[in-house]
Amino acid sequence: MIKRLLFILPFLLIAFYNMDAQIAGYYNGTEGKTGAELKSIVHGIIKGHVDFSYSDAKYILNYADSDPANENNIICIYTRRSQANTTWGSGGDFINREHVWAKSHGNFVGIRPMDGDAFNLHPADASVNITRSNYDFDECSGLPGAILIAEANAYYTPTQFEPQDAAKGEVARTLFYMAVRYEGTDGEINLEMIDQVGNYPNPKFGKLSTLLQWNNDFPPTPNERRRNERVSEAQKNRNPFIDHPEYANMIWDGLAASAIRIGTMDMTPEFPMNTESATISTAISSTSASISSAVLYYGNSFNSEDYSANMTDNAGVWTAGIDFTHFASNAYVYYKIVASDGVNSNTQTGNYRLPDTKTITPIATIHGVGDTSTFIGSKVTVSGIVTANLDNTYYLQTSSDPRSGMCIYDIRRGRLGDSIVVTGNVSEYSTLTEIDSVTYSYNYGPKTKATPKVLTVSQVNEDYEDMLVTIKNASFVDGDKIIPLTAAANLSFSDATGTMIVYSRYNSRISGKMLPAGNVDVTGVISQFNGTYQLLVNDISDIKIVGDALAPVISGVLVYDKDYIEVSFNEKINKASVEDINNYAFTNGLIVTTAYQYGNSKVLLLVTGMRKSDYKLTINGVKDLQGNIMSNVSVNFHSDFEDPAYRKIACLNDTIETSDQSLLNIAVISNDTLPDGYTLSILKQSSFGSATVNPDFSISYETLMGGAPVLKDTIVYEICNSLDPLKCGEASVFISVNYTKLIICNNDSVLSNDMMTMNIIVTENDTVPSDYTISITNEPLWGTATIESDHSITYNPQVPIALGGSALDGYIYKDTVDYQICYINAPEICVQASVFITLDIQSGVGKLENGNVLLYPVPVYNELNVKSEKIVADIEILDLTGSCKFKSQPNKTNFALPMASLKGLFFVRLTMDSGEVVMKKVVKL
Repeated sequence: MIKRLLFILPFLLIAFYNMDAQIAGYYNGTEGKTGAELKSIVHGIIKGHVDFSYSDAKYILNYADSDPANENNIICIYTRRSQANTTWGSGGDFINREHVWAKSHGNFVGIRPMDGDAFNLHPADASVNITRSNYDFDECSGLPGAILIAEANAYYTPTQFEPQDAAKGEVARTLFYMAVRYEGTDGEINLEMIDQVGNYPNPKFGKLSTLLQWNNDFPPTPNERRRNERVSEAQKNRNPFIDHPEYANMIWDGLAASAIRIGTMDMTPEFPMNTESATISTAISSTSASISSAVLYYGNSFNSEDYSANMTDNAGVWTAGIDFTHFASNAYVYYKIVASDGVNSNTQTGNYRLPDTKTITPIATIHGVGDTSTFIGSKVTVSGIVTANLDNTYYLQTSSDPRSGMCIYDIRRGRLGDSIVVTGNVSEYSTLTEIDSVTYSYNYGPKTKATPKVLTVSQVNEDYEDMLVTIKNASFVDGDKIIPLTAAANLSFSDATGTMIVYSRYNSRISGKMLPAGNVDVTGVISQFNGTYQLLVNDISDIKIVGDALAPVISGVLVYDKDYIEVSFNEKINKASVEDINNYAFTNGLIVTTAYQYGNSKVLLLVTGMRKSDYKLTINGVKDLQGNIMSNVSVNFHSDFEDPAYRKIACLNDTIETSDQSLLNIAVISNDTLPDGYTLSILKQSSFGSATVNPDFSISYETLMGGAPVLKDTIVYEICNSLDPLKCGEASVFISVNYTKLIICNNDSVLSNDMMTMNIIVTENDTVPSDYTISITNEPLWGTATIESDHSITYNPQVPIALGGSALDGYIYKDTVDYQICYINAPEICVQASVFITLDIQSGVGKLENGNVLLYPVPVYNELNVKSEKIVADIEILDLTGSCKFKSQPNKTNFALPMASLKGLFFVRLTMDSGEVVMKKVVKL
């Protein structure tokens, strides 16, 4: 039978906060509250959400963080980049699930619900996620040494991370959510905000003052509010700091509550359609004056004032109507109440998603009478009560009649007992009938939970597929063993009529838990895989021990790292007793500082003094829920982790070979294995120098000159554990200083056709120490050499009388300047070299007797340089026959003439402006 549903189901409303959207009354009870009281009330509102595994949470992120411009993309939190939601992976530009509250701050790796909470998880670029590590958040872009992550426009130091402005508010509100959601209740770890960085591994995050400022400076965006709605559709709770950012200042920064209090809000009817109107009612009061006005605004976007209605007062309860006929079905309607007492005002906001009118197909009709549904491939709408919440699926059921349960493959769901209407395609997965490709889902809130049907194993058949059942007086083959955490497991159990399995999917709620031994009752939904029936349980509590009179048993010890040890028990444990650190004793000096219960049967111990060693743990005083007490229960285990404070010291020798006589800084610990806390001291001083330990534990060494060309020296140092001063290691630094390598002098060759003085930079091809002297060791033959202040040598060629004074045309002669460079701190260490000078007078004419004209032919540039004490009016170049080959009237004293077409021997005749004629001798061009 197919029937049309408007809401004909008999709803039994328990609390508004289970519904879709921020329905009226979600934050009832918070009005007028601040500080720890407000934090406690908000915690009570958002706790106990529908949890998902870390693995399956990515499907929530694909939905919640989708790019509004492209639903097939998601937006990464730190880079704000939009990319395909199929690119999950590790490293590079793949997408990671980023724990904004790093899971190492409290160590909740694999611990549900904390590890998979989608309000904490955000898609992030993998490389940026790796760089962010587990750092606290704080401003650091202006700090010395802060490193820029260009693709995220973010900065980090070894203790803190500063995201770009677009992510700062979202980061702050994520951390505030975690600190309020997880208060140590229900076996969860207590997380706290703190006004400092460097909080690892404690369950604390900071820097609180900076995060409060980011929350104020960068309020929620439309995308962040959209994300809040979509995560809420899956988890059935909300991030209160997106709805009310001011809560952060009221809880942690002393912000006073408004004088006007708006609370005890309600809407009638509870689930109006878009063909109806509804009445919003709320109690409004003021601590300073009477309420003078209250207005209800509503529209299709947050903070909208598209429509309004003045509220009326009846003994402090103010009411007004919302006309939903303005809106389409399945749309969000946003409303706010603004109240005033004439001096103060206050605002309360909320939203409501209008349901759609759907044609309901009974679940039994879809199943039919055979093993396979005749609706395969059809789109249908079904309704029912949630009986099971598994990571990738959930189950609905309408009654205890056969064939009244259905598997739904979707992340949008409800708590156990919620009533849901869902539209999707009927499919068959490995002989299990289910609905997938969901296009519509609406949660009508809690009803009375379904009562499981009691069956025996032999009675399980197709009639009960997808239905909630209990099999009594059963026992598991692997009782008192840990259910695998990262692999699927088929847990075989039997009753008096037969055997079947409980299927544990990897990372399910029962993974890592102790499977109870003895006589048990098992409650779950009947599923089917490849023609075999199996039972799926929501939680380990659905496997109940019948008649427990035994104390808990330690079922496993897992050493996570140097700071955390997980202890598992075979049953649910009393919280107060399991978190009392006095109930634990370890051998080999291991000390428990804090204990956190999580789940129902595990405790996380924060310890100090971990070493690579064998240990014994003894427990006294831990109780189960029936009050059975553990007494002197011991277990042996081994740790492969070691606190660096107790790490073995391994010191290796260092060898330093250098020619540098300046102060040496030797990083002696770079090749050593050291604890976190240690001391370094000089055990034996060097013989030919002075050694000093620096604050960074390097050693500075300064030689004392001895005169030997090669100096050998040794420093012996010692490193000790500051926590255990008797644990020490020593090593040596072998130093070799070769002073002769300090100076390398290379000969220089200089070729010139210029009789003028030349400046020679002799050290430009030499290797010299910072402090040195240079001196002439052998004077030149045909000139004079002088050492300048910049260590260059000035060479002044002189015309020897023996060669005829000016008669140097066509003559080439060579000269040599010998010099030496010495190390100023060791004058006996010197190296010599020479400058070889060649003067080609064939290519130039020296100064003549009258001293008034100089000619410098430059063949390389094919030009003739003329230097004259008087103005040259005319210049002529004549060949050897007296024929004029070039003529110019420069009227200058010093100039250059291009001689591109002239090669050979020529005469130069110059006529001065005074009329004087100067005839120069043959010039080679």
